[in-house]
Amino acid sequence: MARVPSRDVLDTAIAWLRANTGPEGEREKCHAVANYLEALEYEDMLRREARSASVPVRRLRAKLAQMRRSQA
Repeated sequence: MARVPSRDVLDTAIAWLRANTGPEGEREKCHAVANYLEALEYEDMLRREARSASVPVRRLRAKLAQMRRSQA
């Protein structure tokens, strides 16, 4: 199985995908992949942070949602 690219590599790929303005739906397809990669990065960050704080991911999600609501 292939190794997961570093965050720097993923961020570069995401930026490149977002910059693509190709014809015939190419832009939309590239943006869909960029969105997917960003979601994977976010999920990985949540797991790492939850693990480092010794809390379940669902508790971290709930706390983040609460913080967002209070800022709105």
